[in-house]
Amino acid sequence: LPCFGIYSPWPAEGHGPYAPQHIAVQKAVCPGGTRRRRRASSRYIEAIDVKSVCQACDAILDRQAVRAA
Repeated sequence: LPCFGIYSPWPAEGHGPYAPQHIAVQKAVCPGGTRRRRRASSRYIEAIDVKSVCQACDAILDRQAVRAA
C-alpha cells in the first residue's frame, strides 16, 4: 500500500519511502553528517506545514480512487 512519510532533518532519498507510489514530505535537510543532524534544531520539522501533509494524503487517496474505478 502507498504511504507518505514526513522527513526532517534527514534526507528522504536515503531514508525512505523507497518506492515510486510513496510520497515524501520534506521542506529542508540539515547539511552535514549524522552527528549534526541528530542535534538539528526543530526548525526543520516545523517548516513542514499542514497543507503539504494534506496534499500528500490527497494525492495518495486520489491515486487509490483512480485504481479502484
